[in-house]
Amino acid sequence: MRTSVCFALLFAAVAGCGTDSTVSGVFPAEGFTGRALRVEISGDATEWSGTPGVNFGQGVTVSNVTVASPTTLFADITIDAGAALGTRDVTVTNDGTFTLKQAFKLESPIELSFQGMAAQGGAPYFTITNHDFDTPFDLTQDASGANANLDIQAPPGVTLSVSSATPYALTGFALIDADATPGPLTIVSGPMGGTTVTSNLGVNVDITARTPTPLTDSATGTLAAIGDSALYSVNVASAPALLRVLATTSDQNGQPIAALLPGGKWADASNAALSVQPSSGTFDVVVFDGGTASGYNYSLSSKVEMLASAAEPATANDTPAAALAAPSLPFAQTGGTLSAATDKDVIKIVLSAPAVVHVSAHSGDDLTDTAVDILANGPGNPTVLTGTTPVDAAGCFPLFGLGCGESVTSPMLAAGTYYVEISAGAAYDTTAKSYTALIYLN
Repeated sequence: MRTSVCFALLFAAVAGCGTDSTVSGVFPAEGFTGRALRVEISGDATEWSGTPGVNFGQGVTVSNVTVASPTTLFADITIDAGAALGTRDVTVTNDGTFTLKQAFKLESPIELSFQGMAAQGGAPYFTITNHDFDTPFDLTQDASGANANLDIQAPPGVTLSVSSATPYALTGFALIDADATPGPLTIVSGPMGGTTVTSNLGVNVDITARTPTPLTDSATGTLAAIGDSALYSVNVASAPALLRVLATTSDQNGQPIAALLPGGKWADASNAALSVQPSSGTFDVVVFDGGTASGYNYSLSSKVEMLASAAEPATANDTPAAALAAPSLPFAQTGGTLSAATDKDVIKIVLSAPAVVHVSAHSGDDLTDTAVDILANGPGNPTVLTGTTPVDAAGCFPLFGLGCGESVTSPMLAAGTYYVEISAGAAYDTTAKSYTALIYLN
């Protein structure tokens, strides 16, 4: 009997106390920036009717609010591409104001991650993940195989080159200028003039600032992780100069490359192993792996030398008597032209001491095919002294703007007079005739 009385009293107390009206839930509870969706908002002990006011905060536009029941309503929301990420309150105004704290989360539809150092002067690998499965990337290709309807807008000084693409992931490598700063990442996907979808990262791309390490004669370092790099600076006190920064490693898998960044820009990069500098100044050099090797030590050797130069003579220069004489080494013959398949250009060099001679004849238009020999006694009665097998233009790869051509190395030569003979290679064509020859010693 006592229990029944207590139950009756408790029931009366509950019935006599009203439940507070409130927003109890939002579904879905998250949305991507730059997208539109329909949401359901539920209430507890509400009496919604008519056209309630709904607010998701700044950057979210609400439309088409409909009441399905006194405790349920629906609304269409459009989220600005630049809306701030994170959770926010949802407020309903209808015969009172009802707010559910931290009820809806704004997320970026894309995510950027780096493998390696995303630092100034860096060359890391990247992955852009598309989390919006309703909006795949438009991978339509043009005649050249490029993604015609996909535009990656990175911060100034950052270039993202896609090597592999799926509707929900883009991978490739990044080139970050030495003066690049953090900034937004935006992807525009879809045909020009048609329906395009903008996807913002929502936060800045993080780029670590770093100061180049001055490089004089030599240095050592470590590429600890895939995509890591190291930034150095080389001072060219007077010009023109021949700059050589060579990166080597004892690791059989490592492929360290030293790239020269004039003005800190990858767009102007060249191979630092052999570079002609027409003006003096301080130049950035980046060391990175040419593949995906990591966890190895590298060594750098650096040499800056004044470079003598002269243009190919206008008269015939295919005999020792008519040869262009290099006044000193290193030496550059500029304006070289092979006017025919039988044409030969001869340069005379004098060694004051035993040395190994290197000759690089690279094309001015990336197509000229040259053949190079280092001779004793001169053409007509030559002794070929070239120590390495030349690689002609058909098999070359122009790295960072260095044209195709040949690079040859002699064995150790005694002091004396020698001749460098440049002639047409097996793939020579009269439509490609120009080249520049560089001659230098170890």
